Amino acid sequence: MILSECGEGLPNNLRVCEFVDSILTEEFLRKLIRESGYPVWEGEDNGEGLLLRTLNYQLKRVLCALDIKDGKILDLGCGASRKNVESMMFRKGSFGMYEPWLCRTLHKLGYNVLGIDIGEQKDEKFPHVRLNLLEDKLDFIETGSVDVANATMLFTSPELRRQITGEESAENAWLAHSEKLKAILLPQLERIVQPKGYFVYYR
Repeated sequence: MILSECGEGLPNNLRVCEFVDSILTEEFLRKLIRESGYPVWEGEDNGEGLLLRTLNYQLKRVLCALDIKDGKILDLGCGASRKNVESMMFRKGSFGMYEPWLCRTLHKLGYNVLGIDIGEQKDEKFPHVRLNLLEDKLDFIETGSVDVANATMLFTSPELRRQITGEESAENAWLAHSEKLKAILLPQLERIVQPKGYFVYYR
């Protein structure tokens, strides 16, 4: 398994970048937002620009790491639909920035994605499992069955910080425990991610 922090070591695939830029438009995003149950008001800044840039960043890295269209993508800490720390407190405009937008986008584009999060994902169309990654194991995932494991939102998650420290601050304690979570995950990912697959993360 190849580790890629902040996109380092990923193939520089110009074709993928051009594809993402062409498909991930404001029209595409607004349709996705509506399908997720949010209203969109024309001419108002509801955080769409920030969400579009975040999705562009994540999607390019995941797809650059994916050699084949039908490969399996595992999104760790994908985001919860409602009522977690992120969607209750870290909202901009009319929709939650920490909801599972990457999984929603990948699923809509026809990719094989599995989302994992500690929060609720009820009524989401993509396959998902509710787990606490600090305690629960990924034993249900077959050996070598994942092509790309993504955790670009996991280690910076306010929900993870709350789970670890009981609050959204306590920076030093959170950083130490996020390293502990990484140590817990890496042996499991070494098993489930194929040898030439990628673990893409940000901390």
